[in-house]
Amino acid sequence: MKRKLKINWLGRCVVCGSENSIVETEFGSEDFLFEKDKITCAGCTHQGLVVVENDVAYAIWNTPEIREIPEQCEEKD
Repeated sequence: MKRKLKINWLGRCVVCGSENSIVETEFGSEDFLFEKDKITCAGCTHQGLVVVENDVAYAIWNTPEIREIPEQCEEKD
């Protein structure tokens, strides 16, 4: 059964800079996470995954969506 843990050591969110993440994991704990555990930023809900290399876990965040700013239109008489 998966559970959600509040983690503050995976690294900052690439969108809002928050260090607090909610990790959805089946076997992990507050000190030990697993490859491909799902991460959600506690600040802005941006998502990513846990990656583990050489027994060190860190966050890989999804690419942020680019929001286009519409061009301002001049009023015509």
